[in-house]
Amino acid sequence: MTSIHMDTFQRPAPYWLRRAEKCKQAGDLRRAAVLERHAARTDPGYAAGPASYALTLRQLHCYEASNREAFAALAYDPTRVALYGLIGQNMIALGHTQEGLDAFSLYFSAPDGGQAVPAPWDGDVYEMEEAYWEPPVKRRARLNGLMHMILSRMARGDMDGAARALQRARRAPFQAPYARRDELAALWHERAGRPQEALRYVRRALRLRPYDAQLAASAACLLGRLGRTGEAASALTRAAVCAETPADELLVCLASEQLGAHEAARAMLARSLKRCSDRYPVLYDLAVCLLKLGRLEDASGYIHLCRELDPDDVPGEVLFNRVMDMEARALTPEQVRSEAEGVSYYGSMNEEELNRCLKPVTQAVREGPDALAAAMAADAKLRARFLYMLALPTDWPAKLLPSVCAAMPPEEAQRLLRQVLLADPRTSLTKRVAMAMLASMGAPAPYAVWQDGRLGCVDPTQPPPQTASFYQRMITRSLNRAAALAGDGGFVPWALARIRRMSENERFRLVADRRRVWPLALSIRYRWERGLSPQHIDAASLDTRRRRALKGALYILRGLKEEHTYEHH
Repeated sequence: MTSIHMDTFQRPAPYWLRRAEKCKQAGDLRRAAVLERHAARTDPGYAAGPASYALTLRQLHCYEASNREAFAALAYDPTRVALYGLIGQNMIALGHTQEGLDAFSLYFSAPDGGQAVPAPWDGDVYEMEEAYWEPPVKRRARLNGLMHMILSRMARGDMDGAARALQRARRAPFQAPYARRDELAALWHERAGRPQEALRYVRRALRLRPYDAQLAASAACLLGRLGRTGEAASALTRAAVCAETPADELLVCLASEQLGAHEAARAMLARSLKRCSDRYPVLYDLAVCLLKLGRLEDASGYIHLCRELDPDDVPGEVLFNRVMDMEARALTPEQVRSEAEGVSYYGSMNEEELNRCLKPVTQAVREGPDALAAAMAADAKLRARFLYMLALPTDWPAKLLPSVCAAMPPEEAQRLLRQVLLADPRTSLTKRVAMAMLASMGAPAPYAVWQDGRLGCVDPTQPPPQTASFYQRMITRSLNRAAALAGDGGFVPWALARIRRMSENERFRLVADRRRVWPLALSIRYRWERGLSPQHIDAASLDTRRRRALKGALYILRGLKEEHTYEHH
């Protein structure tokens, strides 16, 4: 009898990483992601596995999943500062500019040596999606504060207070046309029962910002409520055409659902999928949109592709099980549309979907903390659902966390607490509890925390710094001057990557800059590398010493080329 060789899949993580590298060289990123995911699950403590998997997920445009894996790798080894750069790229690609810059600042301020060597993705740090960087605009801090005041007062039903804030926002020095103020004025007049005034303001807002996707989507909903069906459809179409960021696409999907015009959202998502064929939220939202149109077979193909790209995503697993249940019952298109009314788009799960998603966790919670800890140690999916539950805006997970960690080994408990600190920032109570527990367990600080729109490191044992150092202020001043000269949104990440590679002596030359030539040199080098029009230089203003200093600065910048190193540590 001929013996059949059985591959038991029991190989060490480096073996699967080598196979994944061969798949990458052949151009098969999806197969590489499967192999790297298996390497990461086989030996989570092996640092190269989760880091390589997170990088491949970014290359597949699965930015949310890439962040999740990078945060999980940081929970195992907080000293891997190179992961902050990858997180920064993902944050900026998702439109979270502040979090992205915070992550880059953590990478930039890390000490040299150890894990701070150039990472595989380091060659692409400055090649950001420039569409997500807003062009410089005139500062409207006070006016934006009044806008926030109007929204908060309207949310709690204080229409008189909102009217007073709106009147203040119309006075000098805020008399210039401003689309967002007109949008809020239209919303206030609608709630006050003045449809004609609301219609006038929303039309003026659309004239002021004709290519603003978020404004057009909210205006479409308002026009639909006012009974202007034709204008609402026109505004929705404009929003679908102008949508660029994930936030824009989500608002268009929600507006199309409110107006019952799912075809507009489907066309927008199909166009976005042509630009980026592996974007996970687009595939998910397209499946939801097709379900709402009654096209179960087409939706099934997209949700299967979602499961192939990221089987660890909790909302994707819930939707996949729901679609499989629909297919098993052989529903008609009308029945599919009826059941799909309760299905939400990616990132906006309703109460029914949350209960369906967290059912395994709640069942394990009823058995006690010891049983829950043992179940999470044996089932990685249950652990992922538990972390997803901790990110929800409720208080009882914070009360459950200490008892669950007490039933775990100390190393596993600390890793879970670090993952909680880096979870989706929806609530702060759970994160305060997690930080206090880490400090009581003697875990080394600082702790990486993602909260309130910021990503940073917190050391509860040390007082926070009062002011930035002189060294930091001088580098920031030089970057601000260079950014004004460059006049391009992608300059800041490019400059951070270059300064990160400078030696200490070269950075001191940048800080000293007696001839004030470094901003000009940074701008010239950036525009040359990006293929932009040459930097205009007033030769009459440059004497011999300044020309010599400028030449020296450009020589240093030419030497700071990207090093494509792909070593695994």
